[in-house]
Amino acid sequence: MKGDKGQGLFSIIRKKLEKYTDGFLSVLFYYEALCIICNKQTNNNHILCDKCKNNKYSIKKTIKKGGFKFNAYCCYYYNAYIREAIKGMKFKNDFNVINAFGNDLANLIIKESLEVDIITFVPGNRKSIKKRDYNQSELLAKKIVESLKKQINRRIYIGNLLEKEKCLDQIGLSRLERWENVSDVFSVNKKNIGKIKNKKIILIDDVLTSGATAYYCSKTLMEGGASSVEIVAVASANIT
Repeated sequence: MKGDKGQGLFSIIRKKLEKYTDGFLSVLFYYEALCIICNKQTNNNHILCDKCKNNKYSIKKTIKKGGFKFNAYCCYYYNAYIREAIKGMKFKNDFNVINAFGNDLANLIIKESLEVDIITFVPGNRKSIKKRDYNQSELLAKKIVESLKKQINRRIYIGNLLEKEKCLDQIGLSRLERWENVSDVFSVNKKNIGKIKNKKIILIDDVLTSGATAYYCSKTLMEGGASSVEIVAVASANIT
């Protein structure tokens, strides 16, 4: 029995190591990277070549429902290339993509002159986080704060401000179903209730599809006492 338990523990450790090997190696060692847009070689291991980096968008959307209206800012339109990059970020531990997108979003925040005291992120599904061991939006937020600290002379806090109750996966739901699915699943993290009062908050997400998740997260923060909430995401689908 002891031998079986030892083998089981060894198997778990081995799987964990295998899961992260590719991601850590991609950070430690340079490899020839190809642009996710045009498939040409990039410089400095970036996910975009110089030409496509210069052609990045600054997309501004307004998400409005009921008595709340929020501005959302994105770097890219959601297409097949961006979808594959985001899949790498979410499911394949691609830290190069996370770092590149994080830097892009930090630059977008500066370009749009967004005021911020706290950067937070959309809370992930607990089951998915347990399976992957990380929330991609949280890693993006950390990279954004790291990048901003190098560019602006002020302290910016990062915090896990929101909690999420169990609900259906948004994938496969209609637009109306997406809004109904997340309408009452977010709450302010009890440990941080006192920290958000009168604070300017930026909420980080990976993709805005219907805008429902980002809207209800922002609404929850405003109802919890925040003075303003701006939404910043990697990519935007066709929301209005």
